[in-house]
Amino acid sequence: MFSEAQYYWDLEKIYERFAKVKQEVAPNSRKGLNPTEKLYLRGLLCGHTPTEIAKNLVKSPKGVEVYLCKTLYRYFKKITNMADSPEQNTGNRHSIPHWSETEGYRLRSFSQSQTATEQELEQFVKLTIMNFNQNSGTIDIKVSIELPPEWRQKNKVQS
Repeated sequence: MFSEAQYYWDLEKIYERFAKVKQEVAPNSRKGLNPTEKLYLRGLLCGHTPTEIAKNLVKSPKGVEVYLCKTLYRYFKKITNMADSPEQNTGNRHSIPHWSETEGYRLRSFSQSQTATEQELEQFVKLTIMNFNQNSGTIDIKVSIELPPEWRQKNKVQS
């Protein structure tokens, strides 16, 4: 889930940076980010709110927010030396992508879109004849298009 983050961000370096700080904030915790922390971090980097992350994962929005406050937001505050700042935790979800970009972790911009030529697009379009009735002369066609990650935009295309 939120796999598009790997296209736009250097996730391994971001994970490494957060994991290092995690050891400082919670020295007795497991080394490195756990799968849930990585998942939520990818969601935040993709611009999702905690409520949107919860909806995608069929979880409680409040539960996701609490988890973020106890984990990623704490690490982020330590990374940015905001530990003593009165800023509310809810501001962190907007700050993490911005900070990641200023630190040089962005690989590509969301606005970088490529225009596909007809030939390039044809390789991703599959036409399948579902039903052919010679008596009535009708053909049912199912069109399936799967675009490569570099052509996908931040907002998913609704089918």
